[in-house]
Amino acid sequence: MKKILVVGHSPGATDIMKRKNGSPSLNRLNAWLDKCGVDIYSFSNLCAYHAPILKKSDIDEMYIKGITQSYDKIIALGGFVSQYLSKININHYTAPHPSPRNRKFNDKSYEPKMISGLQTYINVV
Repeated sequence: MKKILVVGHSPGATDIMKRKNGSPSLNRLNAWLDKCGVDIYSFSNLCAYHAPILKKSDIDEMYIKGITQSYDKIIALGGFVSQYLSKININHYTAPHPSPRNRKFNDKSYEPKMISGLQTYINVV
């Protein structure tokens, strides 16, 4: 079984425990990974606290480099995370942020294509 790490930007502003149905973004992410046959994965953010705009000083680069080393596949959620991981030479797959507010999902053909690309990335040796 491959060890998969998903890297996000920073935690949302609202505590997940206070939401009736959890986080819509994490629910969508879980649905994607279910479709890819991933039952267990790890999750971390570039920043440990809610930060709408990240500065370099908000990110612990040593932590990110250290945590990613023990995983077979890294999935970056969103362009900012992907750019940062590329900058520090961490190979990864760039997935869109799974937020319901992401306008890419207005195109009903977009999500199935993205999931197909994610499946390919996860299953390539």
